Amino acid sequence: MGLSDYSGISYDLPSLLVEEDLEFLANDFSEEEFLLVIKSIPSDHAPGPDGFNGKLIKKCWQIIKADFLRLFNDFFANCTDLTSINSSYIALVPKKPNPETVDDFRPISLLNYSVKCITKLLSTRLQSVILRLVHANQYGFIKGKTIQDCLAWAFQFLHLCHHSKKEIIILKLDFEKAFNKIEHQVILEVTKHKGSPTRWIKWTEVVLKSGNSSVLLNGLPGKPFPCRRGVRQGDPLSPLLFVLAADLLQTIVNKAWQIGLLKHPLSDDFEEFFLIIQYADDTVLIMPADARQLFTLKGLLRSFSDSTGLNVNFQKSFLVPINVFNEKAFTFPEPSVARLAPCLSPIWVSPWVP
Repeated sequence: MGLSDYSGISYDLPSLLVEEDLEFLANDFSEEEFLLVIKSIPSDHAPGPDGFNGKLIKKCWQIIKADFLRLFNDFFANCTDLTSINSSYIALVPKKPNPETVDDFRPISLLNYSVKCITKLLSTRLQSVILRLVHANQYGFIKGKTIQDCLAWAFQFLHLCHHSKKEIIILKLDFEKAFNKIEHQVILEVTKHKGSPTRWIKWTEVVLKSGNSSVLLNGLPGKPFPCRRGVRQGDPLSPLLFVLAADLLQTIVNKAWQIGLLKHPLSDDFEEFFLIIQYADDTVLIMPADARQLFTLKGLLRSFSDSTGLNVNFQKSFLVPINVFNEKAFTFPEPSVARLAPCLSPIWVSPWVP
């Protein structure tokens, strides 16, 4: 998170993305909206560096109300710098009972509640239009959509693939430390070309670029470092910003299908979109069992990675064939040789060869 590798976006975003009318995002916030956010914050969540939690904010609201409202108004008028309060502690939450390496922990950011209230205001407004800004097959962190909907979609099309008798492959892609590596500039560029007004982009930029974090070890914070890329897990706005940027992959894959670089696994007349589904960074692609198609996809993933900072985690990604005889499976380029088990992930480690 402390360093950025951003070198530019490889795509012509104005021609790729549809611009929506989002001017209302930049409207002034009312005091009623401020008060609703204060009431909605959890009382018992862990405090940030300032030591205040939601319960204290609510109990002392009449005392601190004027200060909070002044902070909100100054921020939305672009009259304040959040650097001094936009700090967070990174708590390392174990992913399994006996963690042994850094990869066995999930970093959760504990933010100051003053900043958390600002990002909650922004996320509430963005959530009201997020369905217009992402593809129908993006399910992560969107109100009204659940992981069960995502699974239902996947099972429906897997059933169709089995009964089509066509040779098809399923690719499950996982992106390495996705939340920590997404580039800030990509988020801002995608937001801009989807129609967000300048004022909204400025608010988002201030939240992203003024942040700094310290890692908690044995209850003690380490040396703070600036957050040059990535979004902080624990920040209400972060999931939606990430989804906007990650959804760019669906746009790229659908564009490749529309211009004939990729073929639909069932029929080009079957749907208005390619068979790709995302739950935040977890991605499933359904493709024809064709080595050239895989090679084309490799190029798309490489350009997406170079543009966004999201690299495919080959150790957690795998490929499964449907209606493909074993002899044909072994005619694929080496890393796309697949067997019917998740343990094939090591096959993805070697370079793709046409």
